[in-house]
Amino acid sequence: MASLVSTWYGGILGVSEYSYRYGLSNWLVFGLPYYLAAFLFAIFLAKKARQSEALTIPDRLAEAYGDRTAAVGAMVIFAMTVPTAYVLMLGVMAEQLFGWPYWVGVVLGTLLSGVYLYMGGFRSVIRTDILQFVLMFSGLRC
Repeated sequence: MASLVSTWYGGILGVSEYSYRYGLSNWLVFGLPYYLAAFLFAIFLAKKARQSEALTIPDRLAEAYGDRTAAVGAMVIFAMTVPTAYVLMLGVMAEQLFGWPYWVGVVLGTLLSGVYLYMGGFRSVIRTDILQFVLMFSGLRC
């Protein structure tokens, strides 16, 4: 539960902040592209995706176009899902807390995150989510 709460509320708070600062443009920036893509997927791709034995998009690309295309597809998906905003946030935090240059915080944050994920796997993600959960709710006022 702590993992889900920290993940979803973190996103909700970020979207809420964006709405507060920029108003209805939030619907155009975050909402419209997402729902348009979901609609197009449901109409044109969902049936084919359910019929395939592939578990991931790169698996499907490998079936249809070969391993090279699957590797490129995996890199594109990775680039699209890298938590860039969080890595940039680490740079800002390092700059504010320690006076380090922004880029140093970004590089160190990325390296440290990669190391703890590599060493601890999914369990390390759960641990950081629990820490975020505790910090979130300890910061709320009653």
